This record gives sequence, C-alpha cells and structure tokens, in this order.
Amino acid sequence: MINLQVNAVGTAPAPAATGTRDVFGKDAFMKLLLAQLTHPDPLAPQDPGAFMNQIVQFGVLERLIELEERVRDLNRSQILSQAATLIGREVVVEVGDTAVTGVVEKVTLTADGAQVVIDGAPYDFGAVREVR
Repeated sequence: MINLQVNAVGTAPAPAATGTRDVFGKDAFMKLLLAQLTHPDPLAPQDPGAFMNQIVQFGVLERLIELEERVRDLNRSQILSQAATLIGREVVVEVGDTAVTGVVEKVTLTADGAQVVIDGAPYDFGAVREVR
C-alpha cells in the first residue's frame, strides 16, 4: 500500500536552481501506482477506500504544485515590474558597509530575484535603499 503525505505549500523543499524539483512528484507517484496495480499483494488486497484516498491526495498534490508555480511566476513578474520602474533613476544601493550611488541602466531577472545594473555592475534589487 502506498501512503502519500502532502505537506503545506510553505514547507516543501525549494526547487533547485536548474528547475528540477526535489520533491515526490507526480511522475514518481504514477510509477508507484502502476507498480501497485500490476503487482498486487495477494495476501493483502488493496482497500478500495484507501486507493481512492490516494488518488484524491495525488490530485490535491498536483493542484498545489500548479498553484505554487503560478504564485512563483506572479511574484517574479511583480518583482521585475517594480524593479523596471527604476530604470533611468538614480538609486543608492547598500553593499555591505558601503553605499553605491548611480543611475540604473537596466534590470535583470535571475533565479534569485531581480537585479539592478549600475555602471555595468549588477546589484540585488533588495539592496536598493534610496531612489532619488
């Protein structure tokens, strides 16, 4: 019998930078489900209620993953939009103990978030402390 546990969206491990997920995904679930259906244990038959519960859990898991991806995309778009409003404006960026002042030339989006480019050097959007 397969026992699938669904964690809250906020407690799932973060995806790797390459875009692959490090969680029990739908492909792995389907392989296990297929193996369970093709090789049933004759001494311990599958309870139909438990089987339906697993299917429902799989559906919930799939929807949570889709929702998480959509929220992540929306968040990235919002951050990029906010950072783009700084293009052509003078900003003060805090880097450690020093402050860098300059005009934002462009904005880039990386796996870690948005970056503003000042004099050819990228700085984290979150490090912007002042807009002039």
